Amino acid sequence: MLLGRSLCTYNIHLRYVKSMEALHERINALNPARVMLLVDKDEHLIYVREFQNRHPTTEVCVRVVDTVEGGQPRDGAWHTKPKSPGDMREYICSPEDFLNRWGEFGKNGLILNVLNEPSGEEPPDVIDRLERWTLQVLKLATEREICIGVLNFATGHPHLYYRGDTKRWEWDARFDPILVYLSKNPQHELWLHEYLPNKGENTRVGRVRSMVNRCKSLGIEIPFVSITEFGWDNDITSGDGRSGYKSRGFNGAVYASDVCKAVREEYAELIEKGKLCMVAVFSYGRSSNDWESFDVETDYAFHVELQKSAPRSASIVAPPPIVVVSPTAVTQNPLVEQTLKFKESDKEIIDLVVALLKKIGVVTA
Repeated sequence: MLLGRSLCTYNIHLRYVKSMEALHERINALNPARVMLLVDKDEHLIYVREFQNRHPTTEVCVRVVDTVEGGQPRDGAWHTKPKSPGDMREYICSPEDFLNRWGEFGKNGLILNVLNEPSGEEPPDVIDRLERWTLQVLKLATEREICIGVLNFATGHPHLYYRGDTKRWEWDARFDPILVYLSKNPQHELWLHEYLPNKGENTRVGRVRSMVNRCKSLGIEIPFVSITEFGWDNDITSGDGRSGYKSRGFNGAVYASDVCKAVREEYAELIEKGKLCMVAVFSYGRSSNDWESFDVETDYAFHVELQKSAPRSASIVAPPPIVVVSPTAVTQNPLVEQTLKFKESDKEIIDLVVALLKKIGVVTA
């Protein structure tokens, strides 16, 4: 990400946005380091590429929601064992099958969402299966040069332990192999969901700090982190069942201010170390009326305040190469990519960025 880009961004339900032109204008005004796009069909890769073409300096992360007709999304359970009688497969969807089907969403400047809210509070055999599946998909993605964001735990997951010797909360040690792999392979990232209310390393927003504590105990580099869902949700611990900021009567400006304040306070260390890649407010547009109280698309005051108050990146991290794809080429075949020639003005900007990266030692040749 480049210095000064907004770390706050949108979780966009791409095919349900009412006005794409308004969205593009807001992305230009916010200048986010990244966006999170949600699509629900494999063939929607074309629309993802069109968005990427429109915003070539913003990294694009993608979740493909695979849903059984009339049922719930299945992308939180790929690692689990099939339950149908006689089905002897190891997983509902093996790492190979997963990347064979959706790997294109993690190539050429895109980053692919892997799993969505798997439970981190399960019996040992289920946690072991989750850890094993995730490591397998990470290693296979490395071989295939696919960039992925893994786990996407829900608010309140995974299980934490309090260490008396260090007096701090830490992640479940069974996920250590994943943290170690991510620390050594920074093209892949740890993705999480965190929702207000409640803040702190052992609660909801800020729980990611328990992962940071675990990395410190292991003596490893903190992986790159994206909060792919963020905002206000229900709080079952206190019996407050209100979901979304609208259910609490917040106006958009107050909500955006709340979001930016929480990001600054709870993710300060990650921001300072250049390890926080984005915090994506859920949601922009909505794929279901279930998300109406979360949807910020038509909340003008929210967007104005977010543009004004969003925390910005504090360090310069060399991004993966971004390939701008010709919409014409994508229309003919979404898997055939065509790199466009840069305009002279683009080349000048690129030369300036490369010179700056060389100066600070990120690029040496």
